[in-house]
Amino acid sequence: MNQFKELLERSEQPIELIKNFFLGIADEGEKSHKKGCIVANTIVEMTFVDEDLEKEAAQILKDTEALYTNTIISEQRKGNLQSAISADVLGKHLITLWCGINSSRRIYPDRNILHQQIELQLQILQ
Repeated sequence: MNQFKELLERSEQPIELIKNFFLGIADEGEKSHKKGCIVANTIVEMTFVDEDLEKEAAQILKDTEALYTNTIISEQRKGNLQSAISADVLGKHLITLWCGINSSRRIYPDRNILHQQIELQLQILQ
């Protein structure tokens, strides 16, 4: 995450970098699609089983959300992001997209379908 944060901070188009990160998921192989994300999996699987592990996984997603939210705030202030939706809501949307796409990629491990679904969800970042 620290490397991605540095990339966002140096990028002239950090919103495009975020979009490309999500779209890149579609290009991964079927084996990767079937595994999903260990953080999202941990939250789903460890709720009511291992509270500490669940909290740690949730914190990783909250930290990622904060990174997205701060990037969105900066880009809205610069006039590079026209969405009237608050940065807080958009940051949470991206975490929801992350968790959702990690389930969808198991159902539809197909590049075209995943790309289409991710693009649809990213239209909110205009």
